[in-house]
Amino acid sequence: MEKYFLRQIKGGLLIGLLALGCGSFHGQLYQQQLLKPKLYPAVWPGEFLNKLSMGYRNILADVAFLKGFARQLRNEKDWEYFYQACQQSTTIDPRFTYPYETGGILLAWEAHRYDLSNALLEKGMQNLPENYLFPLWRAFNAYYFLADYASASDYYNRAWELCPYPATKTMLKSMAIRFTAAQGKPEEAWKLLFEFAEQTQDKALKEQLQKGLKHYMNQIFLLALNSKLHLFYDIHKQIPESVDELIKAQLLNQLPEDPWGYPYRYNKNKFAFENSHDTH
Repeated sequence: MEKYFLRQIKGGLLIGLLALGCGSFHGQLYQQQLLKPKLYPAVWPGEFLNKLSMGYRNILADVAFLKGFARQLRNEKDWEYFYQACQQSTTIDPRFTYPYETGGILLAWEAHRYDLSNALLEKGMQNLPENYLFPLWRAFNAYYFLADYASASDYYNRAWELCPYPATKTMLKSMAIRFTAAQGKPEEAWKLLFEFAEQTQDKALKEQLQKGLKHYMNQIFLLALNSKLHLFYDIHKQIPESVDELIKAQLLNQLPEDPWGYPYRYNKNKFAFENSHDTH
């Protein structure tokens, strides 16, 4: 047994020295411009090092990841080196979570390289499909940095499906519905929220979801009413003075009430219908 552990320790030290030696040798070549940046990556390819791991992939992946912090991360080239180190590490050990997590966050927040951050997170989703954090951070990148609400909604839904924590699942589903509505799709958001309310067994949560359903239904009504205003303008080439003109033009039968039982109000100056009370 002792001989077995000694072999493990010796093997780990050998791999560590090999990786550090490769990095040192590569750095010397780079300084002497014997390796051209356009032809060679800033770090040794993970596939190449994987073949040299001799069964010690975890150790070699750790070394490769730590090499990403070997230089100060100050400019574009430094961040690309860091990204390639994360890629190298996760190619050696595809289930090594730290490069996905750390790289995905730092590349977005510090380097503003959302493309590289997303690439790492998507690689993490592929290699660790059970981890809900990768689609969660991917969703955050989509809405916070890129204003891509469609992708945000999709990735929040993926995170919701994977998340094992009830309270967090509720938050994730709410975010997915919110960004569906932000795309100008209140009908789809209402449908998703309705299905969620039907599935939950939590009475308090169901009450909160019912309140949310009213807000999305209100958005649906306002979109429909405002579409009547634009249709009136397209036909008559003028703004209606009052709701009565819409009724006379047979575009409305009557002014409907909102989901809280209050009548809507026509604001001619804004050329829009609005709620006649505070809906918050």
